[in-house]
Amino acid sequence: MSEAYLEKLCSEASQILQLEDINALGRGDYVSFEEVDFFLFSNFMNDQLIRLVLDLGEIEQDYKPEIYETIFAMQGMLDGTLDALFDYDQIRSCLMFRVKLPINLNTTADGLVSVIKSFILQIKEWRSTLLKNKLLGDEEEQEKNQHYSLA
Repeated sequence: MSEAYLEKLCSEASQILQLEDINALGRGDYVSFEEVDFFLFSNFMNDQLIRLVLDLGEIEQDYKPEIYETIFAMQGMLDGTLDALFDYDQIRSCLMFRVKLPINLNTTADGLVSVIKSFILQIKEWRSTLLKNKLLGDEEEQEKNQHYSLA
């Protein structure tokens, strides 16, 4: 997959998302959809993966230890199911969620948008629970709130 193909795919996805600058996503710039900032990038060393990086938001100072403890536990639970991790962006002073997405010449803009929207829903859920130091609930509630699907 070429850089030009990824830029075209991102431009088409941006049009579907009705982003103001339809070329920003393809350049790896931050864009915002439903109040969630995110960007995509590929290093083209592995042309079968792109990275979706989403801004979870700031962590309330009073809850930092509990939130980090929960995040580490969640990261452990995600291990093996998603190639994802939580990260802290010191420049933006916010928590980030990074996930690798499989991509190839059969990937459609609609498919990419569907996955992005699913992760945005997940980020919004985590913002209202995890970052507010609220428990995510029982296992059934957690499964209901996991909106992403790479299948």
